[in-house]
Amino acid sequence: KEEAAAREAERLARQEESARHELEKKKARRRPSSRRQTVSEAAVKTAVRQVARDVARYVMRGILGSMKRK
Repeated sequence: KEEAAAREAERLARQEESARHELEKKKARRRPSSRRQTVSEAAVKTAVRQVARDVARYVMRGILGSMKRK
């Protein structure tokens, strides 16, 4: 029984190694995905930056303006 279990364990280990090897080959064949932004992503990013800039400017003017009045 022990020998049969050992043979089965070896067979499963070989299958696992073979599957791992096949997976690595598939990963190597796959083209790397592009990380470039689409036009819409770039537009949204620009709009968000502008809004954040405007809000920061508004808050800072409010804070500095109230300090100046005193």
